[in-house]
Amino acid sequence: AKLTEAVLELLRKHIEPTDGVSTVHASAEVRDLDPSYRKYEE
Repeated sequence: AKLTEAVLELLRKHIEPTDGVSTVHASAEVRDLDPSYRKYEE
């Protein structure tokens, strides 16, 4: 749930209001990551 919320918040920050557009609908679904998933860090 945290990743989904973070993605939607990122969209809110980067979508600019546009004349003639009153509402933007967005959804995100993040499924469980494969057990072999590894986080990349530098």
